[in-house]
Amino acid sequence: MHPLPKDFDSSILVGRTIESICYAEYQVSLYFSGELTLQIESGYELHGSDGFIESVSSFPVAASSLMSVIGDEVESAEFKRVSGNMVICFNRGASLHLRGDVGQYESYRLTSKSMDIIV
Repeated sequence: MHPLPKDFDSSILVGRTIESICYAEYQVSLYFSGELTLQIESGYELHGSDGFIESVSSFPVAASSLMSVIGDEVESAEFKRVSGNMVICFNRGASLHLRGDVGQYESYRLTSKSMDIIV
């Protein structure tokens, strides 16, 4: 696990729309408008607007409700600098929760033309 950079600003996600989601054997990639990508490489939780919580703790992912956020816009994003935990809240009420501290393994990666952050 790598800590978030001290100058990281989580508002880089706010206002972006999820355009597509790609599932690979050991990774889920979320592609946002503005050429920003979030690659999830550890477990995550999706909290639905109806109170439903989907917890994914291992890969490969056999089935997921994550597809329900395609087309959603990010309203807020909160990061814990030391742990690397991240919560992304979407305009239709869902939220995506990522754990940053998973020991020696990478949790997620944020990439764009100007940044490459591995947690």
